[in-house]
Amino acid sequence: MKINRLIPFLTFCFLTFSLNLASGGKFDVDFYDVGQGHCVIARTTQNGVLIIDAGSSSTVGVEGVTKSNKNSSLAQGIFNSIKNQLESGSSLNLIITHADKDHLNLTKFILEEAVKTYEKNKYVVKDKIKVIFGGNRDNYNSRTAKNLLKFIHPTIYEGSPSQPKIPCAFGSEFTEDKSNLLWIPPTGFTFNSDTDESVSFLSVKREVKPKSSTKKRKIDEITSETPSEEDDEDENTNASSIVVKLNGGGGSCMITGDKTITEIGEIIGKYQNADKLKYLKSDVFLATHHGSENDFSPNWMKHVNPSYLIVSSGTSSFFHPRQNAVFSQDVLDNLDKSVPTQPWHPIRAYGNLSALFSTPRSIPIASGSKENFRSTPYSYSMTDHGIYLTADQGTIKFSFNAGKIYVAPTNQKGDVNFDAALKSFLDLRAKELTSLVIRPPSTLSKDLSESLNLCTALESLDLSSYPTNDSHTDQLVEAITNLKELSVLKMAPNKLSEESKEKIRKAWGYKGLYL
Repeated sequence: MKINRLIPFLTFCFLTFSLNLASGGKFDVDFYDVGQGHCVIARTTQNGVLIIDAGSSSTVGVEGVTKSNKNSSLAQGIFNSIKNQLESGSSLNLIITHADKDHLNLTKFILEEAVKTYEKNKYVVKDKIKVIFGGNRDNYNSRTAKNLLKFIHPTIYEGSPSQPKIPCAFGSEFTEDKSNLLWIPPTGFTFNSDTDESVSFLSVKREVKPKSSTKKRKIDEITSETPSEEDDEDENTNASSIVVKLNGGGGSCMITGDKTITEIGEIIGKYQNADKLKYLKSDVFLATHHGSENDFSPNWMKHVNPSYLIVSSGTSSFFHPRQNAVFSQDVLDNLDKSVPTQPWHPIRAYGNLSALFSTPRSIPIASGSKENFRSTPYSYSMTDHGIYLTADQGTIKFSFNAGKIYVAPTNQKGDVNFDAALKSFLDLRAKELTSLVIRPPSTLSKDLSESLNLCTALESLDLSSYPTNDSHTDQLVEAITNLKELSVLKMAPNKLSEESKEKIRKAWGYKGLYL
């Protein structure tokens, strides 16, 4: 392919590249956009369809989902994505990492539809579906969790329960194989495993006894990390999260649910003592606890050393992900450096724009004002790293095939050209942006100025890092005139003529701009 056709091709497809890995069969993994929640769908060669979590506590911003149909619509979309495989006889294996609503409340609908599909096609349901829950049954005491369990096992809460409608097991029923440090499922719940494909459990329940004197215990000396203060869901439930590693198609994914930082330190410690840390290395890492500052462990990131970091979170409620969890020195240092650059794309993180970590490949650009549950400010960076957020990029699809990895986000697909990516971002988010920083490698082009004029809520425009000159005068005057909320304009005016400065001062008027 000629070079002049290559860049548009990459931009259009957003199939980023391939990595040379070990050989293996086809293995597809989708990180489904469920808003504030988790849902991972793997289509495997040896283990049918695998779903890890299916839940959402907020669907704000999820395309095609409204308040009136949010759960059924979302669950139906997930089921529709696997329906053909089930009709063809593929098995369905569900792993619910832990008992929080945003990890399981879509599961009952999906199971109901799966049962109908299998029965319609004359398959024996018990032979086709199995469900694994992290922790023990007592963790699942919410109304949503109990309704799910009653569907799976109608008499589970009776004194002498009959056989379940769908086979299920809890993490408390697993046994630990201390020789390889993995947890082994009970009889009937194992997965087919070989050198090409495997489903491995690093943790299935709470492994560290909590200290009664404090809600969060300090991480041990292994990681030298301490959790910060942050409101959270029930710690015991989160601590019981399943940690599972998927291998297939020559690639791997690490999924840790909402495992607490203390529990993660315990896992690292076991592998470190056994000299098996290399087993933690994974190509794709689903950020622990939606990118929570509280449980996102830099040491875990170091040992997983992923090529891609995926954050599954929504646009409201729990202000995930946090800046120092997703855009930190630790994260950027521990992304696999062998991965080629990705198309430039925006990533949202909660916190102030000025606090965002800045590098040539991670550039802070804007803050937003859209209302969220706790009115917490959020900011955007443009990056060409392999960091993706479902709230911005939508469902993120990976294909591991014969030792190559392909990634395809469904929304905000980015561009190999920074200006084009920034313009697309502004066009999409214009009305919610309150502050914007334009700096190299951007150029203040005519197209970019047109997009800037759409930012009607903009209060602060920072051009201090951008070498403005007389050719930009008309664009700046137009922006100042159109953006009625603009009250702060930062510039480096040393390359502007006195005539240009006067034009800008006149447009700025009473606001008191000094150049």
